[in-house]
Amino acid sequence: MTTGYKGAAIQAFATVSMCRSLSGKEVEVRSDSNPDEVYTVGTGAIERSTPTCTCNSFKYQQGVDKHGACKHIRKVVSAMCGWHSQWNTGERQSSRQEKAQICPRCGGPTVPCRVAV
Repeated sequence: MTTGYKGAAIQAFATVSMCRSLSGKEVEVRSDSNPDEVYTVGTGAIERSTPTCTCNSFKYQQGVDKHGACKHIRKVVSAMCGWHSQWNTGERQSSRQEKAQICPRCGGPTVPCRVAV
């Protein structure tokens, strides 16, 4: 944040593109040990929160990795594309992909994302 006239706060934003897989959603994952059991994994939209899961391992932090992710979260996150124009500068959108909002990595849709500059 910078200051402008008489010290007023000014915040500048830029709009970049990211794969819609990063925009947060809920995914149902079937239990490996009990096929009748289904857990809900919240992918944790990049600008909002970290991933969550409704399984007991996540709830009680048993069987999670050092980042607090259970196997259901790891399964969902590993299947996500994760392309972001600000981070993946080696994979730029072509002008056609940018206009059509197509992810250069997975071919799925992209969404705009505001970032502070």
